[in-house]
Amino acid sequence: MKIKQNHNKKFSARYNDNQTGKTELPEALRLFLKDGFSVEDECIYFKALAPKGKHSAYFMDRTGNECFFNKIHIADYLLPEEEKENLEFGVLFSNELLKALNLFFKQKFHVILSCNGDDCVVRFHKERLSERWLSSDLEGYKFEAVLELFN
Repeated sequence: MKIKQNHNKKFSARYNDNQTGKTELPEALRLFLKDGFSVEDECIYFKALAPKGKHSAYFMDRTGNECFFNKIHIADYLLPEEEKENLEFGVLFSNELLKALNLFFKQKFHVILSCNGDDCVVRFHKERLSERWLSSDLEGYKFEAVLELFN
């Protein structure tokens, strides 16, 4: 599987300044990913975060629903001494997440990492025609470093 990516300049600058060479996920992130996924009403969720039943009527589409529920703050899964490597672990987790999704599902996915200050968030959604979470212009995200991985 070939992983493709888009990112904005803010991500490039921040990532290049913060690389420490980490190659393994912290235990808590590995266990979270190992817990797997759940399918509900044509949506795919992290098993630990899956809502029960149909997708919420609050969202206009299933992509919005998946992105809302499939949102994790990387720092919540790090030890205090690992928090300064929040972005690097976010990139590692995003790559491992896309690999895991490809292992279990035939659909295409988008994994999105966004960082604003010290807060890095990862979310994902299934690729659908005429539904999109991110703007096609990633430079429009002026206050966030954004990375999008997809297959």
